[in-house]
Amino acid sequence: MQVLKPFKYIGLNGLGQRVSGTLRAVTQAEALQQLHIQGFVEVQWVFRKTFNWKALSKRFSFRVALKERIDLVQRLGVLLQSGLPLLEALRLLQRQTTPKRLRYLLEALQTQVRAGQAFSEGLMRVEPFFGSLGIAMIQAAEARGALAEALLALAQLWRKQLSQVRTLQSLLVYPCVVLSLGLAVLSFLSLWVLPRFEAVFASSLGNVPLPTLTRWVLAFPKNAPLLGLLSAALLLFIVWLLRFSPKHWAVAPRLGRCLPGLRAALEDRMLARLGSSLGALLGAGVPILKGISLTAQQLPAYPYRPALLQVSTQIKNGNRLSLGLKQTRCFPEALIHISEVGEATGRLPEMLQLLGQDAAESFDSKVTRAVQLLEPALLLLLALLVLILALALVLPMSRLLEGA
Repeated sequence: MQVLKPFKYIGLNGLGQRVSGTLRAVTQAEALQQLHIQGFVEVQWVFRKTFNWKALSKRFSFRVALKERIDLVQRLGVLLQSGLPLLEALRLLQRQTTPKRLRYLLEALQTQVRAGQAFSEGLMRVEPFFGSLGIAMIQAAEARGALAEALLALAQLWRKQLSQVRTLQSLLVYPCVVLSLGLAVLSFLSLWVLPRFEAVFASSLGNVPLPTLTRWVLAFPKNAPLLGLLSAALLLFIVWLLRFSPKHWAVAPRLGRCLPGLRAALEDRMLARLGSSLGALLGAGVPILKGISLTAQQLPAYPYRPALLQVSTQIKNGNRLSLGLKQTRCFPEALIHISEVGEATGRLPEMLQLLGQDAAESFDSKVTRAVQLLEPALLLLLALLVLILALALVLPMSRLLEGA
């Protein structure tokens, strides 16, 4: 089906009057032919200003706050669901939006829609804003006339991700503050207070050797720069191992076998991502192969991402999703069972989203319990370090009293 594009013109009609208007046609030549048939003898085309999409994409090359994306997509979905045309909804959002970069984006999208192009085509040029998963949902929903529902589903998906991030942040604030203050106090005692006591002990004890614990504690300030460099090198190595070398993620299953609680939490996190993402994509009308490919990008590099790509290969060969998940021997039984039920009842997207919601709640509860156990553990650790410092100072004093 050919798309009619609007062409704005200013011309002279057969009576010599200057007339302006907009004509819809497939091409500019066809529009000019229609105007000549209507008796226009002189026609000038009025072109709307064009946007530098490359410059616009650079504006969104940084991460836009997830809260801003949720608000924008939610309001646009509500406006479209109320029956407002897309162009009018974008214009209304532009007037109500405060950040300048978002107003510029909405203005550019209006130009795209006026030119007869699809809404998703404009979003592809600023992919860092919506992401490949969001664009795929919008593109599939736009093709079947359910754009408002897809926008609301995308806002709900992002809201769940934001809720998990905020939950983790709120739980980790107190342990991080306690640990930072404790380390700051211990560093002050080790680097400034202990060296002064070392001079006192040397002048008071003379040739009497210091206790072993005191010697270790007094040697810490001298080796602090070396220990700092080793700690920084170890931290950089861990970051490189997890971020830039996915093949080394093979240690994760071994770590999970040693720490069953950590393995269960990682599985819940994976199920939450997989269920919510794949369920939202399938619910928006995205083909299952494309949905699996986009969902694999949301999962850890090893072992779930290659396993999910193997599932895609199984589906290409004619197998069902549940059978492909079972043959990989990587995914939990809950996901396989839910997939079987969803395929049998024809409600696979809804079942996957329910699984993702349940897994997200389970992950939050596990993290909450872990943090609750972490807080007293940090206090005990700080108390142990203070006890070591106190003993390191008291033991030489006891020898002084014995010698007296």
